[in-house]
Amino acid sequence: MTKPPLGGPATGSNSTDPVMNGVPRSVLTDGAGVPIRLLVGPANRNDRRLLEETHESRRIPPPPDTSQHMCLDRGCDYPGIPRIFDEWTQTTSLREVAVLPEAVLQRRVKSAL
Repeated sequence: MTKPPLGGPATGSNSTDPVMNGVPRSVLTDGAGVPIRLLVGPANRNDRRLLEETHESRRIPPPPDTSQHMCLDRGCDYPGIPRIFDEWTQTTSLREVAVLPEAVLQRRVKSAL
């Protein structure tokens, strides 16, 4: 979440810090990390909804004969995301949600009580 400089109707409360207002950002960069496109979404909107808008907002389409790769963060770790990238014929590097061993889960439950 980013603090909005001018406020406006899209701003709202941050879910992690209710006192601070903010808006989510979605940045598309090239292979060297240079920003190509920046989209700002309304407050309390999920990152996965900004993913399609960010991808479709590219002004220059990729060359048809090159392989496209996209790195995503945890905000896009949802079941429907791989299907979207299959439609776009792109490969992704998105880490799956880690499965914790049973011993770690039991230790967490005991410490919470």
